[in-house]
Amino acid sequence: MKLSEITAKILQRPFIRILIAANVLGTFFGFYYYMPQLMTTEIFLWPLIPDSPTSTILIAFSLYIFMSGGLEKVPEKFEEAVHGLAFIGNIKYGLWTVFVLLKFQPEFTAINTTGMYLFLVVSHLGMFLQAFLVLDYIDISKKISGLALGFFLFNDIVDYSLGIHTSLPEVQGLYSTVSIAAFGLTILSGLLLYFKASGD
Repeated sequence: MKLSEITAKILQRPFIRILIAANVLGTFFGFYYYMPQLMTTEIFLWPLIPDSPTSTILIAFSLYIFMSGGLEKVPEKFEEAVHGLAFIGNIKYGLWTVFVLLKFQPEFTAINTTGMYLFLVVSHLGMFLQAFLVLDYIDISKKISGLALGFFLFNDIVDYSLGIHTSLPEVQGLYSTVSIAAFGLTILSGLLLYFKASGD
């Protein structure tokens, strides 16, 4: 079976509903996981902290828009922005999280059970893979794709200059391996989205 055929089967209404439900549940779990960090961070910075749960709720919304055939009384550019942010966010934080889980494996397994550690790895790989579903149904402009890329670059700069990235065993600066991985994934996923875009 070809990849396009597999994607077409997944993008049927019953499977989309399952994906939406899984992402909503993952979002709740993600915010719960980030709660200790949020409680020690200024409230105005909260929108930039829970990276993975924000990405999963965005892709749930993106899939809902696709399943519904669009939203009434909502600008098309808004829908494009949701799709673009969902794609970059799930590619980026899916792979980035797997990278840091492997890089700091002793530290993460010390504070998580083996089952939880494996769940975090598998669920974030799932984020990465599901992002490619978005490419099958979006029609996005280069301007919106550029704005989505710009948002995540801004997020990276703030994360690693202010030290508000996801809690890790040690603070990561702008020139750390973790930071470079984040910027690299942002740019890579942003370029993939940009090349998919059509028109201005």
